[in-house]
Amino acid sequence: MTTPFRPYGEASLNYYLQGFAKAYIANEVSVQEDEVPEDMQAPYRDGLQDGERCAVEGFPVEPTFYDLREGVHHPVVTAAEGLDIAAEMYGVGHAIWKGLLGAAFFETAVLALMVSIAATQHFQEAAAAVRPTNYVEFANFLGSIADPVSIELFVGGGVDENEEGRELQMTSVFKTLEEARQAVLALGRPKYIICSLRTDMSGGMRLVERSEE
Repeated sequence: MTTPFRPYGEASLNYYLQGFAKAYIANEVSVQEDEVPEDMQAPYRDGLQDGERCAVEGFPVEPTFYDLREGVHHPVVTAAEGLDIAAEMYGVGHAIWKGLLGAAFFETAVLALMVSIAATQHFQEAAAAVRPTNYVEFANFLGSIADPVSIELFVGGGVDENEEGRELQMTSVFKTLEEARQAVLALGRPKYIICSLRTDMSGGMRLVERSEE
């Protein structure tokens, strides 16, 4: 999980994370008061500060961008398509050379169809492209602070198929649907999705809202 956490050593990091999680979920869950040694007060206070900020601004999780294109990473398939088109081009030329106009017309139509299919870029569904692992790690982290903790988290994704290789842009993680909606609309992309998951992991990651097609 790529996080905005500060680079503390292991002992200090534990108290920093306690402070972060306590501040992040303060309005949703009552967490037992921590006993913090004097030499760990500074990282704990930093955690409280960062947790309060992320509770308002959202918790950023990498990756921010996803490639939704299908078939762009398969050079063998691309080469095979090129050979098929080349074969059809040869067929067109051969038919014309032989004076077979009907065959040439048919070969030309097939060639045009094949070129059209090869040139069409297909995209996978945005919700299916999101890798939930990092979001689950953050949910598990919050869920481990107090027992039981059941908070619903939301993340938006803006979709623009003209942004090659970066068609899906994710927002930070928020604690309300409205905050996630505002964040994804602020991206200014033509389409969007919003997914949610709970810190107790009941139901997994699910699609809760999408823009009209």
